[in-house]
Amino acid sequence: MGICGLVGALATSYALSGRQRPLRMLSVLVPAAGAVLCLMENNHGIGVLTGMVLGAAFALVPEGSREQAVAVQS
Repeated sequence: MGICGLVGALATSYALSGRQRPLRMLSVLVPAAGAVLCLMENNHGIGVLTGMVLGAAFALVPEGSREQAVAVQS
């Protein structure tokens, strides 16, 4: 299930901030697959959906604020 979460996070992150439009459209299929797995009561679907939430949070944080947070902690 850990890999499913990583796949969900990567796909969602790319769907929100990827550079190539065809790949962004293709990455939307991963969250759809996660929803289908949840409807089938497969435990891997929740991993994908949880990863989606984390990927969306990571993609929506402005890039400059990440570097500033690292600089403050150092």
